[in-house]
Amino acid sequence: MKRILSILLGLTLFPISGIGIAQAQPSNYLIKGPGDTVYFNSNDGKRYVFPTEAVYKSWYPDFSSVSQISGPELAAIPLAGNVTMRPGYSLVKITTDPKVYAVSHYGILHWLKTEQIAQDLYGTNWNRQVVDVPDTYFTDYVIGYPIESASQYNKSLEMSVSNPGDNIRTAATAIPTQPTAPSTTNPNPAQILMALSDSNAVMNESVNVFVAVSESSLPIKKIEIWSTDSASALSSCADSLSCSLIYHVNSAPQTKIFLAVAYDSNGQKIEMATAERKTLIVSAASDQVQMSVTPQSIPSGSRSSYSSIFTNHQTVADHEIYALIPGQTVPVLWKDCGATSQCSSSSPFYRTTNLYSEVTMGGQTLVSPTVTLEVMGDAPKPTIKVAGKVGSNTSLDITAPSGETIGQTLLKEGTDIDDPTVIMCPYSTCSVTIQAATPASYTAFTLVGGKYEKSNTVTVTP
Repeated sequence: MKRILSILLGLTLFPISGIGIAQAQPSNYLIKGPGDTVYFNSNDGKRYVFPTEAVYKSWYPDFSSVSQISGPELAAIPLAGNVTMRPGYSLVKITTDPKVYAVSHYGILHWLKTEQIAQDLYGTNWNRQVVDVPDTYFTDYVIGYPIESASQYNKSLEMSVSNPGDNIRTAATAIPTQPTAPSTTNPNPAQILMALSDSNAVMNESVNVFVAVSESSLPIKKIEIWSTDSASALSSCADSLSCSLIYHVNSAPQTKIFLAVAYDSNGQKIEMATAERKTLIVSAASDQVQMSVTPQSIPSGSRSSYSSIFTNHQTVADHEIYALIPGQTVPVLWKDCGATSQCSSSSPFYRTTNLYSEVTMGGQTLVSPTVTLEVMGDAPKPTIKVAGKVGSNTSLDITAPSGETIGQTLLKEGTDIDDPTVIMCPYSTCSVTIQAATPASYTAFTLVGGKYEKSNTVTVTP
């Protein structure tokens, strides 16, 4: 169904100053139209958006090379997507996941499995070189193999990419797999690789288990994911080179060892190397980590203070506070205090939430008991209304709640958060004009305190 969208935003994603007025170049050049958004005009004949200031400054030191073009000239250049962070420039993470990634060519991310690897690659101040990527833009990237040794990532080679045009990923771009030693005894030299989204977890957390088969000389008919204490496969995938599992932690403490097997088209069983098995450690609550919330009962949107104290005298590597939000399967990182024995702050809360803290020291993770913050009243929601209609054009006005811990608003074509995104509105109000060939429903979702709140739904007709 064809939709023509005209987005009317009063502000830009990030402030721009010092833009030069120059004749636009045909390709591999920075351009902007009558608005404030800056694009990379690639030699593939398309333009790409810099979604955040951090992404832009990973490629260019200032805006002096941006050329002004007219609205019709800009509209004549097809919009193809977003520019990703320059490879090697910095480390990245998403706001809702503590894992840190190194960036490779074509927006491929590699999880750094240990803090030592990050330090080897980016020095002792590596944690100051981590850029948060908003969840909305994380889909611009793809996940590659995890890095288990600093030798697997060549920072200088990655930074050799000189402009965003040399970093555009296409459907034909190969995603590299982790190098493995070929088998000399198995007639089918297939290798089974496994990765966990986290090797340390706590109660109520969900951990992703991902398995991939490489170097197979025959088609793979089935992959099974097991644990060493399970009587049957935890997950099974047919006619695929990959398989995944979401493991929900429902008891603590525990140690879970995951493994996988595969079967090729000849029925041959391919065993996973013992060294490739992955271990998940689930920590029990420790009385050495004390979590408190004051007050413990507040109206929705009111501020509450929270604090976590590590009473042991050992050196702390990291101290974080997490929120378990009802309806969210993954805990939200609420506060990262770094290498300190006390972690505290205050913020408004919009729904009853369980808070707990994690302290990492000496290769061990300790978790505090969970404290419940009772929130009375409903969380604020966005609203959407039809502002006007001229012919087949319908204008929609979106009004979102604003305040601390309230983030972006997404306009969806449909009624579910997983439906296609029409526009990301980073401010409290925005408008969109839609020309629809057939009737369609639209709903807005605002990120309120770590969870999306849903607006009313409106229907647009031709």
